[in-house]
Amino acid sequence: MEVYGNVFYKAGKRASLIGGGNDNVYRNNLFIDCPVAFHVDNRLQGWAKSFVKRNDLFEKRLQAVNYQQPPYATAYPTLTNYFEDKAGLPKRNFIENNVFVQVKMIHNGNPEWSYIGKNLTLGEDPGFIDFEKMNFELKTTSEVFKLLPGFKSIPFNKIGIQTN
Repeated sequence: MEVYGNVFYKAGKRASLIGGGNDNVYRNNLFIDCPVAFHVDNRLQGWAKSFVKRNDLFEKRLQAVNYQQPPYATAYPTLTNYFEDKAGLPKRNFIENNVFVQVKMIHNGNPEWSYIGKNLTLGEDPGFIDFEKMNFELKTTSEVFKLLPGFKSIPFNKIGIQTN
């Protein structure tokens, strides 16, 4: 799954959860005032391992879409050997090019379960249009664009109900 261009504002104890998952990419998101941005665990190797048990519902659903053949195998190549590749172990999760503002902890899981790339962590308003009124669109002069050059402005004008 790719999570791109979102705003997580006061999003509970854990803004995002990767519960035993693989191949999740979080890029170009804003995390604001969150205790923990990412909770990553290996539940599919522990209490939830029955969800990915061989010859059970999960595998039957994969077989129903011929997951080892194109087009499914082309779109999701790492899934073709899911059961042979340490099933349930979180891997190939990428957290990069995100902005964390007043976030106490970015990641509370095993460091091997996620790749933490270049992100930007700030303790104060990085140049939002109006932080107090929760307008988190970044001004063109925001330091974010200097300190994290790959960060793309989130198109707030395209979010929500659109009228012609």
